[in-house]
Amino acid sequence: MTTRNRQRGAVLLVGLIILMTAMAAALVSMFSQKMGNARREQQTADSLAQAKQALLGYAFSQALSSGCAFNCPRPGDLPCPDTHSLGSPKEGTPGNNADVCVNNANLIGRLPWRTLGLPDLRDGWGERLWYARSERFRNRARAAMGPLNPDTAYGQISVRASDGSSMLNTAAAASGSGAVAVIIAPGAPLTRNDGLQQSRGAANYLTAAHYLDCWGTSGCNVEDNANFVNGSAGNGFIMGPIRANGRDVVNDRLITVSRDEILAVMAKRVAGETAQALEGYYGNHSYFPGAAPLGNQNCLGTGVVAGGCLSVAGATFGRIPAMGSPLAEPFNGVNNGSWFQQNGWREFVFYAIAPDCSSESVNCVAGGGLITVNNQSGTAIAGKRVVVIVSGGALGGQVRVSAADKTILANYLEDINQTPASNLFTRRPATPNVSFNDVLATVPRLP
Repeated sequence: MTTRNRQRGAVLLVGLIILMTAMAAALVSMFSQKMGNARREQQTADSLAQAKQALLGYAFSQALSSGCAFNCPRPGDLPCPDTHSLGSPKEGTPGNNADVCVNNANLIGRLPWRTLGLPDLRDGWGERLWYARSERFRNRARAAMGPLNPDTAYGQISVRASDGSSMLNTAAAASGSGAVAVIIAPGAPLTRNDGLQQSRGAANYLTAAHYLDCWGTSGCNVEDNANFVNGSAGNGFIMGPIRANGRDVVNDRLITVSRDEILAVMAKRVAGETAQALEGYYGNHSYFPGAAPLGNQNCLGTGVVAGGCLSVAGATFGRIPAMGSPLAEPFNGVNNGSWFQQNGWREFVFYAIAPDCSSESVNCVAGGGLITVNNQSGTAIAGKRVVVIVSGGALGGQVRVSAADKTILANYLEDINQTPASNLFTRRPATPNVSFNDVLATVPRLP
């Protein structure tokens, strides 16, 4: 082989090595970028999930009052968004710099992480989370919104899928599948579909459009995450990611709180409070008060109970009596100054007394046995003196329009819970499904 050929071969070899090195570097860079993006997406998903659980926990753990004139804290309340300026000592709490929780049906702001007991959550790009909630779940100045219970706790926020047309949640005036709350991770800044180049800093900290994106065939004509209309079937939020013309146009990531999810925690709290009141009553009197019969229409409504929702000695199933037994607030019903009465929970809460404890038997010695609760797993838990059952939202076929409808147990409860005389009841996981959404508590308490 000539010297020239050897030199040519060496050059080719060096070139090949350089090419392979460049390809390897490109692959490593691509892999690193993908891994980095995956880590960012995972952090975003984790922060959104943590924020959602904190909101549900907040809705469950309200400090309930036993007597207040109006706007009593109640199960299901959600905080207003945080609209404090960047650097405010009150960042992470509801309201604005004037300590006002603005009464604005279209309000959107930051997640009030401090009030929710969270760390300063960020998405994978280091941005704080944004948040909007239905006005019906507002925990202040809510007179126009009315009571919050299984028949009124519907979400008022619409959410579109990332295809821009199909709806994941559709709000309506008094029903629909609207989301109760939406939490948004804004992701990296981009140029919005209306041409706005997002610029993030103190000057634009409270301007949602510099953090949240929009989509449309012309600008933002389909959906804009920077604003929404409470109760609108068409003006809500849109899920990211969306790419068009080779670029990201929506990189917001969303998670929602649904009506069924918040109703499950509301019902769990109400069931627990009711069981605790009955347990306390038994501790003081050594017997349980007779129920108010199911057919007693005086137990319905949210105003003052005018002497008709009475405890009946020997009645082993029915609603919580408002009078005729010394059950402490919030159940005595002589006024409407309690979360239980103001929000119409008496209609949705039932309890059954075991035969051993019937007829106000002292120390439950009447005979006839105790109550058994079946779990979905098939495990039977026996030995319960009382079971409290809280109805969820109306399922298929359940009608709760007229007073007569509200005396029919099948319009509220499912499965064997509709037949209390059997002394057998059933409970299922907290997240309801399409055929069962009763929530149970017992005395003594269920494990």
